[in-house]
Amino acid sequence: SFTFGSERILTGSCRQLSSEQDDCLPKMLDRFNDDKLRPQVLILTGDQVYADDLCSDLLDKIKEICQTYDLPTTALDLKDRKDFCQFIGLTSMKSSHHLLSLGEFIALYLLSWSEELWEKDSSIVDLRDLKKVRKLFANVPTYMQMDDHDVSDDLKINEYWLEGLKEQGQRVVANAYATGHLFQIMGNYKLNNSYDELIVAYLKEEVTDCSTVRRIINDADWSNELIIGNKAFVFFDTRNHRLGGLNAQSPAGLMKESKLKQQLSDCV
Repeated sequence: SFTFGSERILTGSCRQLSSEQDDCLPKMLDRFNDDKLRPQVLILTGDQVYADDLCSDLLDKIKEICQTYDLPTTALDLKDRKDFCQFIGLTSMKSSHHLLSLGEFIALYLLSWSEELWEKDSSIVDLRDLKKVRKLFANVPTYMQMDDHDVSDDLKINEYWLEGLKEQGQRVVANAYATGHLFQIMGNYKLNNSYDELIVAYLKEEVTDCSTVRRIINDADWSNELIIGNKAFVFFDTRNHRLGGLNAQSPAGLMKESKLKQQLSDCV
């Protein structure tokens, strides 16, 4: 946490629901007891969920939620999804329980941010922590920035990676982009009416063709500016605006110079 002018801001990132490590997000609520420390803004800077790295019990719970609430799911019945993920171009090394369908991504967000869909005797999560997370989000303005694990590890690491995605891989990425935009971005930042409309249509399964999938992936822009008091936060999208990397051995630049200049000039 830090003070930015007169504003008190909490920051965090990289929250893995099925991790054996302590969940730090609910601990942020403890600051509410001290008026001098109570946060006015919460900024989460990437990997709000780990869609590519789940334990088997969590994936089973996600499948159960999809079945119970009739969420879009996959017809594949694979105990280990790693070989399939590698085949469709996803390169995460921990993809045995990688999410695939639109419904699976939706269910993970719902399970990550509230205790409502969990059984009382769950061995995966602490319901007391999830109650705190729900209360934290309900009482503090929260802004988020997506990153690779919200989709899949190594996401757009270079142009070679993107070109290696097969049609099924593109659809998995589009599913992650659409749900991430819905849960993390939509309504929180500048208006992006055309992309918002595209995401809504995709989530409602009004458009599911390959060209729509590619538009979701190619037109995404996670860069944003956030004005707090008389100061500006600038969020750089170093996933969707990487520079180069035409083969497996060729590293990509962190961000295209044209995008960097454009974003900085907009903030002046």
